[in-house]
Amino acid sequence: MNEALAGATKALVLTEGLLMYLENRDVVALSGAFTRPEIAWWMFDLWGAGLKKWMDKKTSGIMQNAPFKFAPDNGLAYFEDLGWKTAEVESVLLAAYRFHRLPPWLRLLARLPQPDPRNPRNRRWNGVARLTH
Repeated sequence: MNEALAGATKALVLTEGLLMYLENRDVVALSGAFTRPEIAWWMFDLWGAGLKKWMDKKTSGIMQNAPFKFAPDNGLAYFEDLGWKTAEVESVLLAAYRFHRLPPWLRLLARLPQPDPRNPRNRRWNGVARLTH
């Protein structure tokens, strides 16, 4: 990583499609590795525990070789507890709505109040976040 960050002052680390496959200890290790002065932001997609449970049921046989492991109950608060600050967060559902990418029946869901990304509980929530430290 030192070589990749040589000369950087405001790097963005993107871990899209990764965290959900990692164990908790690996996410903590990444968080620690990314807490460097050269790294200004960390951006990733995050699954809530409710969506993980639903996906586990729906994809039980299909995903047996690549199960989803990481979906913290406390959502973004998990990372804030590790010292990160949330710069931006957007629900994937709301982004899809904004870009007119939802089927009609999901458009209604997008109009309902969305869960708190720091406490999604058992709701089927996922989003994209950009953090800073």
